Order: sequence, then C-alpha cells, then structure tokens
Amino acid sequence: MSMKTKSHPMAPARILLPRHGVNMTDWAVIACDQFTSHPAYWKALRTSVKDAPSTLHMILPEAELSDMSEARIETINQTIRHYQQSLILEDLGEMFVLVERQTFYGRRRLGLLATVDLENYGFLPQSKEMIRATEDTIIARIPPRVLIRKNATLELTHTMLLVNDQETRLIEAIDREKDQEDVLYDFDLNMEGGHVTGYAIRDTKRVMRMFQSLVRTDDPSPLVFVVGDGNHSLAAAKTHWDHLKQTLNPKDLEHHPARHAMVEIVSLYDKGLSFEGIHRVVFEVDQESFTHQLRSVMDGDGMTNLLIHEETVPMKIPSAPHDAYERLQTFMTSYLHDHMEAIIDYVHGDEEVRRIVANHPRSVGILMPRLNREALFDIIKSGKVLPLKSFSIGHATEKRYYIEARSIV
Repeated sequence: MSMKTKSHPMAPARILLPRHGVNMTDWAVIACDQFTSHPAYWKALRTSVKDAPSTLHMILPEAELSDMSEARIETINQTIRHYQQSLILEDLGEMFVLVERQTFYGRRRLGLLATVDLENYGFLPQSKEMIRATEDTIIARIPPRVLIRKNATLELTHTMLLVNDQETRLIEAIDREKDQEDVLYDFDLNMEGGHVTGYAIRDTKRVMRMFQSLVRTDDPSPLVFVVGDGNHSLAAAKTHWDHLKQTLNPKDLEHHPARHAMVEIVSLYDKGLSFEGIHRVVFEVDQESFTHQLRSVMDGDGMTNLLIHEETVPMKIPSAPHDAYERLQTFMTSYLHDHMEAIIDYVHGDEEVRRIVANHPRSVGILMPRLNREALFDIIKSGKVLPLKSFSIGHATEKRYYIEARSIV
C-alpha cells in the first residue's frame, strides 16, 4: 500500500527577542488566561515589573477584561510598536527554538517553538484538519482576542500543541543534539515559574524532515497536533486570518505572516508534562441546594470531593474522566441558565480552590479528575471534542510564559 505525503503544517519562525541588557525575568510573564480569580497575582506582578520592558505591557490578562477599552487596546499596541522602534527587540532570523523548562515543582519539560499554518487548523467538532482543538471553543471568547490581534504588529504565544510521538520521540532527539553555544536565553522566571532555557535550532530543514514522518499516512485526514493549551488564542489568530485573507491577492495569501501562528510543540509523552484536572468554583449559589442537585446528577463509580468553606464533601462521579467532565458540563449549562446570579470559574490546583472557596461564603469548589493522556488523540480523532476545560498541562505556574515575539505584518 503506497503512502501519501501531505505538506506539513509546521514551519520555523523568524524570532525576535530582547537585546542584551533587558532583564528577562521582568520580560517574560505567564499566559494571560491564568489566575483569572486571583487579581492579586497580576497586581503583584505589575508591582514587581513596574515600567521595565515586559510582555506584561503587551497583553491583556483575562483577570482585567473589565478594563478592555479601545484606549487600553491601543496602549498595548503602542507599547508593541515602541518595543520595535526603540530596538528593544532584535531580529535573530529564522529558526526553531528548543525550550527547556524547569518548573517550580521540579519537573523538566521540553518543547519546540515553531509556527503552524492556520489553514491546517480547525477548532470545531468534526474538524478534519491536521491541527485540532481538544476542547469546546467558546465563540464569545474569541472577539476580545481578535480586537487586540488585528492591529498588532507582533505576536507572542502561550499556545502549546501536543504531538503523539511515543515511538519517535522527536523533540528528545533534537535535545540530545543541541549545541550549548546556541543558547538564546537562560533565566529564572518570575512568580514561581521556575527556570527556562532556549536554544536556537538553525538546521530547520532537518527538523522538518524529522516531523514529516508524522504526516506520511494513508489517512485522508491525518491528525498531527492537538491543542494542549491556548486554544482560544489560536482560534482568535485563525479568525483574524480568515477575515484578513479576504482582502489579499494570491501572492500575499500564500506568504502573509498572519497566516501562521507561533506555538510551542510538546510531546504527549514528555516526562515533565503533567496532566492535571481543571477544577470549578461556582459563586453565588445556595450551597445546600446546589450540592444536592450536583451530587444526584454526577453519581457514578468514581469519587471526588466538593469544597464548601473549609469542609470537604465526598461526591461520586463517572469513573471515566471525560464522562465526568461531559456530565458536569451538561448540568452546569442548565444550572447557569436557570440561576442567572451564579458564576463559574475554572481553577488550577487544589490549594487555589481551597483559598478561593474560603474567601467566598456563597461558593462551592468542585475538584475534577485527571484525563488519561493516552486516550486523548483517539477521542479527538473520532471527531469529538472534550468539554471546556477538561484538562490542564501542569499547574498554573507551569503554563507557558511569553518570551519570543514574531512579526505578523
């Protein structure tokens, strides 16, 4: 049986990084969608960074979405242009970047910074593209990100794609052959993020040949990457591109930099990749009534806990994690429709849930199980997507920090 070869959705990136002398610990900050119920985190970060060159001034944290005015967005874009025009950022050329992350929890994780062709990405259920979302995409969360991106001249990224390379371990092979002389950055991350080192991988053709093996298949709709983190940001980039391409001539359609988005690719089987459940906190509820309804709906062969004030309440749930998330999603959609005053937030880490619940008298914390990573590609390949926030790659402080920049104009 002959093998079909399709063009690969991945490509190297033309990397911009701060010039020597910029404090990289101030420069790099956590993904914008973290600590949404913890504004004190972002306040402490701003106090630490102050006016120093920082990606903090280039993003809008979701914890501050209430301040998403046109003036705020324009300030962000002015900062981006200032960093380019004042030569804070240096163009280092086209490459892949091998990212070595030592987390606060002692885990070592490897990733490969690259770009992906947004024409090969789909975020809706039943998508057949080579890059697919793993979870429901909430369309209402896309426009705010598009508003920032459409007039931005640069992009940063906190998006992480997972590759099912159990047999080839491609990124590990690149790591074994990296050259210590090609260190781009090596510094401690702020706010308990751990440490990160980036290596320039300039033999881009060799890397492309290595990854091409993932696409050589008789499958008419091969699945190469799934989104592990940052799907709404990637969906915003896709939406922006779909609008922009309507205005382009054929040549620009093929080569416009906004057609691609920067991502970090991580092996599904990386030893430092921790799959964690994403917990829920529901605010402004009658705790007794809510708990009774939830426990009756979630009943199954597995177990988890609810948190109410400082009390831990056991709850039965379906034994298959993805079934537990689906059942909870169905219940919460109905409950929030019937109780307009109730609010749900998605929280990483047991202790963070305990902290939030202890400070909100009319709240209930729901601790959720870990997804079985080995099942992930099969679920997505079948045409399904998981409910929103079904898994997290590590704890909140292990998320990707914004470091590299890339021109999208």
